Amino acid sequence: MKLKSFFIAILGVLFFAVAGNVYAADELPSGEHFGDGFTNAPLVSVLQMTATPDKYYRTKVRTTGTIERQCPASGCWFYIKDAKGAEIRVELSDYFLKLPTNVGKSTMVEGEIVKFGENHIFVADRVTFFDKPYMPEGVAAGVKTEPMDTMQDHDMSMHEMSSDMDGKDMEDCH
Repeated sequence: MKLKSFFIAILGVLFFAVAGNVYAADELPSGEHFGDGFTNAPLVSVLQMTATPDKYYRTKVRTTGTIERQCPASGCWFYIKDAKGAEIRVELSDYFLKLPTNVGKSTMVEGEIVKFGENHIFVADRVTFFDKPYMPEGVAAGVKTEPMDTMQDHDMSMHEMSSDMDGKDMEDCH
């Protein structure tokens, strides 16, 4: 009887570990990693963060998505889009001065969502750029809601300023 209870307890722990979307770093596909290794911070979709930013404000989480556009000068910021189409700006310049351009690649970032004016951005201190597409099932499901505004107008003006690459200091980088 005790063995049966022990077995049920082990199954329960395994179920909650998988249901909670906790992925160990050794389970991730190969890629180029920057920063310390990923922690066991919860894996949350971009849609969940943008739909309920106050729930995740200043809370360490991980998220994944495809890089839609990136700082052309130093790679210090990029926008990621999840499987549901939600998008958020990821800021890395506080931790990494220069990163390779990875537009179109899948990525996982770890950090926290913070306010930026009237909007929110994701400040990451760990990032992996994957060699192959990567979107965990739990994150791909997301939640059904409309994503919030993600600084589209602000980013476009910075993007336009930085796209000429004439050597001028860029307002949005370092």
